[in-house]
Amino acid sequence: MLFSILVPVYNIENFLSDCIESVIRQSYTNFELLLVNDGSTDSSGSICDDYANKDTRIKVFHKQNEGLILARRYAIKRSKGQFILFLDSDDMWTQGLLQMVYDTIHEHSADLVMYKYARVSEKGKYLSDQPGVFPDQSVFTPENKIRIFSEIVKGSELNNIWAKAVRREIIDIDADYTERRKTNVEDLLQSLPLFKNASKIVYRDKACYLYRQRRGSVTNSFDPRYITNADYVRHKVYDCLCELDYDTPSNLKEFFIWYCKISVNHVIRLMSSSLSYDEKKKYLEVIRNLDFFRRATAMNCHRHLSFRSAVIYFLLKTRRDKALQYAVRIMYGIRRRFS
Repeated sequence: MLFSILVPVYNIENFLSDCIESVIRQSYTNFELLLVNDGSTDSSGSICDDYANKDTRIKVFHKQNEGLILARRYAIKRSKGQFILFLDSDDMWTQGLLQMVYDTIHEHSADLVMYKYARVSEKGKYLSDQPGVFPDQSVFTPENKIRIFSEIVKGSELNNIWAKAVRREIIDIDADYTERRKTNVEDLLQSLPLFKNASKIVYRDKACYLYRQRRGSVTNSFDPRYITNADYVRHKVYDCLCELDYDTPSNLKEFFIWYCKISVNHVIRLMSSSLSYDEKKKYLEVIRNLDFFRRATAMNCHRHLSFRSAVIYFLLKTRRDKALQYAVRIMYGIRRRFS
């Protein structure tokens, strides 16, 4: 069985060798490694070429910068494997990941294999495992796949595209993601068709993917597209629930509770940004005018939030923007200071 491993690369020279080495040292060796240099301005492109010159399984593509999601789509169309796996260029795999995936596919005839990740420090030191979502080797078919969507509507633990091995036939290869290339929810957007199309999904409660937490990789910067793109993806989730008859009262309740949490996160990022107060008021109004926000508010889903989040949500829905500014500054400014 041939695996295609897709790695988008952009200005990651300090960590790229660790990533590539973790693939070429796999105990299962029948794979191709596609490195997509997405317009890097450091030595990342040269590092890719050096590895390709040493290992015929490695293919390098150099292209102009278009962002992570389009680099992945570019690689998918040039891959040849029966199964495709994704790996971010600052992350790594444990040595037995491919063998575990191969064994799971062979045993269950799976279309999609999901696995956990472990957080590691910038220097690669183990920090913690991702919490398990299901028991090891849980199998999902159309008869019980609702359990997966019941997790999707209330959290993000199953979103990551890089924690999945995917049969080629279930990927929406020809879909155009250009308009959504700048989004903070691109993984869920790409994962939804996989969940929908897969006839058999297997969950492995094994942390084989090593997610590197880098200093400065997460910021409080605010991009207005986060609001509209997140709303767009939640509409896609909602459409899937309705299409698959998974729109049960309990799933819809959890869906809108999670939407409240997303709205609060938007507000925190917005009010912590360097935008002027008038600009902040404009984007707060954008959030309030979204249909799902209104529906979540009408359902009183904010009552299920934590105290801090409930305060933020209440001030948001009642248009107390000055108080909202001070609340975020006090509650979350203090948390950052002592975290």
